[in-house]
Amino acid sequence: MGDGLWAIVDSCIDRDNGGRPAALEFLEAIGLDVANQVVLIAATHWHDDHVKGLAAIVRSCPSARVVTSTALKSDEFFKTRGNL
Repeated sequence: MGDGLWAIVDSCIDRDNGGRPAALEFLEAIGLDVANQVVLIAATHWHDDHVKGLAAIVRSCPSARVVTSTALKSDEFFKTRGNL
């Protein structure tokens, strides 16, 4: 995002590294202070491969704003849930 600030879009679990989110593993490996330098977390949709591990990212990045798609309103979720 510039000026040493980062965003994480969705979550992906790294099964080879204890099930931690791959984004956290990568950012910590390059020396990033995720608690202060990750300023945005975006969840695009609620499929497991996109949100599993999201809670760990949110806990690790308390300075980040969390955003989701407006398509995630509960009435829309329940209309499409059978199609997942």
